[in-house]
Amino acid sequence: MNTPNRYRSLAGLLFSVALVLFLLFFLYMIFAENISVTSTLHSPHEYFLVEDYSCTQVEDPSTPAGVKKEYRWIIQEDHASENCLCFFMVHQEAHVYFDGQLVYSMTLGEDNRIGRTISSNWVTVPLSSSEAGREITVVITPFFKSGVDFEPEFYQGSHYSIAFDIIARDLPQMFIATLCMVLGVIIIGVQLYFTFRVHIRRLDLIYLGAFAFMLGLWRITDLKCSPLLFSQNPMALGYISIGILFLIGIPFLLFLSTFFTGKKSVPMLILSLLYSVLAAGALLLQLCGAADFRQMLPLSHVMLIMAVLFPMVTSLLIKGDRHTRYIQQSWKFSLILTVGVLFDIFLFYLTDSSSYIIFALLAFIVYSLVVLVASIRDTVRKAYVDPRTGLANKLRWNDLLGDNAPVAEGTAMLMMDLNGLKQINDNYGHDTGDEALLRFSGILRGLFPSSSLISRWGGDEFAIMMQDMTPQKLERYLEAFSDAVDQSNARTGEPHLYFAVGYAFAADYPGLNHRQLLSKADELMYANKKRWYAQRNAAQG
Repeated sequence: MNTPNRYRSLAGLLFSVALVLFLLFFLYMIFAENISVTSTLHSPHEYFLVEDYSCTQVEDPSTPAGVKKEYRWIIQEDHASENCLCFFMVHQEAHVYFDGQLVYSMTLGEDNRIGRTISSNWVTVPLSSSEAGREITVVITPFFKSGVDFEPEFYQGSHYSIAFDIIARDLPQMFIATLCMVLGVIIIGVQLYFTFRVHIRRLDLIYLGAFAFMLGLWRITDLKCSPLLFSQNPMALGYISIGILFLIGIPFLLFLSTFFTGKKSVPMLILSLLYSVLAAGALLLQLCGAADFRQMLPLSHVMLIMAVLFPMVTSLLIKGDRHTRYIQQSWKFSLILTVGVLFDIFLFYLTDSSSYIIFALLAFIVYSLVVLVASIRDTVRKAYVDPRTGLANKLRWNDLLGDNAPVAEGTAMLMMDLNGLKQINDNYGHDTGDEALLRFSGILRGLFPSSSLISRWGGDEFAIMMQDMTPQKLERYLEAFSDAVDQSNARTGEPHLYFAVGYAFAADYPGLNHRQLLSKADELMYANKKRWYAQRNAAQG
């Protein structure tokens, strides 16, 4: 490695280290450091948690879960000026009474045909000073037995302050989840560009992008603040959130299955097919009213656990796969994601909350970026690099020089042809022909300046663009190239390398674009090629 490249690599490494350290610092400042504010002034925008209330569980066979809970307390005089009562419900109905008079209710719409629960929602009941001393009774009716043990927290005060604090609490996860969705769109967009622009279809990026978008969307719809932000139809958020859990394992499995070849990918493909059937079955049960997504939530959790554990175990067991090294290098990111998912599911059943997956999301974002960069590099190499010689291919040349702008003065276009390649293939075999191509391309790469664009145009032809070139400088390069070819022939023996060359300067053909100038060089190369064959035939004849 030469000195500039060594410094460039070192600078890139140090920048990466600094960037990671600063990101860790920023995260520490966000989550660990704070300021202390003390004030003796009463703010009309404060709120408090109601703690002095009674709770009675009432058996009621007419309710979906056979039970309901009644919460009662008296609005105190010193808090009568506060302007609302807020509390969060999870798959429950709510009725609020002032001194036995119904003032608020949140229930399923009468016209609902599919939904059997109102999902998670915030109840907001306006209060005024006239309510001081009155008894509040909140009757909460769970839709499912799993929601009987959920205990709401009652906040009394400014609706603005309550909503602001709830959103502020969830803001880091909201930001990271949005980043996941944006990353998913970018990944899919990159793949669509490769598909339509360079005609390379890579389904792994489509699957990864779909998984990233669905992961971000699930996290957003599952946040406690989402019903406040999307108050038009918060009921849909719960169904979107659980519905994604049935689907999200499928693109994840399909994405990881692309890392395995042949029969080694079959187990994950079969599992993804099974997941598709299970997801379709869950949706069918929901649509026909046989069961609700919330009742089938444990099934979605089992599917998710299997989806994250199965590929990781498979990647550790399989040996000899051409993608194994890549999987072994990235499985640690998958492990972090797996731990985050398992931890999130564990906490859900322990606390009925899923607010602790932020680090798993961050790990997944890092993993996705690593995969995206690696995929882009691999795809670009396949699209723009000739696999035999490692030089740029014709598509890369056309992408860089396909415009109709006149060529800048000082530019030289060269066309070279490896004479007699067909005879080498016929007489010595195609492997020897490939070795001849590699020798020739290696000399091209080593003799011409790094600023040149060298392309294998196709077959035995090579196109070269050189800038800041004069006829005298080009002659020196061609003499050096010819000497290098002769030295290579002396070292390797038969078959020898021979070439034809033609070149054209932009200064000699003003106004031509790159394609037209290369065409001039091509004409001159063919003339040189004919002379070479004529001389060889004369010598042999």
